[in-house]
Formats: sequence, C-alpha cells, structure tokens
Amino acid sequence: MNRICLRSIGIDNKVENDSTYAGFGGIYVRRGNLARAVEFMEKAAQLNPSNLENIDNLATAYLQLGRPDEAQRVLQAILVQNPGHAGAHNVFGILEIQRSRPEQAGKQFEQAIASNPDLAEPYMNLGLLAQNAGQAQVAANYYREFLKRASSDKHGAYIPKVKEALKELERR
Repeated sequence: MNRICLRSIGIDNKVENDSTYAGFGGIYVRRGNLARAVEFMEKAAQLNPSNLENIDNLATAYLQLGRPDEAQRVLQAILVQNPGHAGAHNVFGILEIQRSRPEQAGKQFEQAIASNPDLAEPYMNLGLLAQNAGQAQVAANYYREFLKRASSDKHGAYIPKVKEALKELERR
C-alpha cells in the first residue's frame, strides 16, 4: 500500500529508501495523522534500523498513540546502538512520567542533558517535574535553561507556556 501511495506522487524504487519513508512520516506527523506517520516510520526503521532520528520519532509517536510498550522497545533499540542518545533519554523520561515514575523520569532527563547540554526539551521536562514537586526555584532555573536553548521553529508552541509558567513561579 505504501508503494502505491509513493508511486502515485512520482516516487519510484530508486529513491524509495528509509529517508523517504521517514520524511513521509514527518509529513504525516505535521498533518496530525500519527497512525499513518507510524506506518511510514516503521517501514523506514525496517529498511534502516540505524536511522536513530527516525526511531526516536517513532518512539514519540508510539507514546502519543498510547502505545508505551512499543515506545520502550524502540527506545531500548536506540540505546543499545548509542547509550548516550540524548533524544532517546528525553523520550524515555516522558515514558516514565506516563508510568507515574517521576524519579526515574528525572534521571532520564538528566542523562539527556549530560549527553547533550544543548538539547532544550529535557530542561523543560525537569522544570515541569520540579514545579509539580513544589520546587519553584528549581523549576524556574530549568525553565530559564530551556528558554536559552529553545528555538521558535522547533519549540514555538512551548515557549509562551514556559514563559508564563516562569512568570508565575517568579511571582511566588
């Protein structure tokens, strides 16, 4: 079925590879069709299991679709290949939050930062954990670190929310 779809828009077998499938997965994510995105990302992962960016995106989509066991499976596959993959640790932290294990989530976010201090998302996630734990100053510090690293094209939906949360924390 995917092949027919790809051919219908002019893509032939010469460019039908993991990057093509991962790219279509990204398009479907942006259009809000996660189920279809997963189909393409899974195909990309079959073609090239070492495309860790695609697999990281697949894990995120699994979480958003309420498929935590599948997310864990692919996150573990990433970490076998690259134990310091910051994105995988960040998504693993989100999985731990969904499983109501904030301490393990925090460790995953901290590992993500240790692996890549420039990655913005773990700071925001640690800020949320601290805020939920009533640690206003710690949360504010993490939010500030997020805002230093966040880019409007990638984090545009979160930046205003984090700024508002930071203002609220500073008023306390």
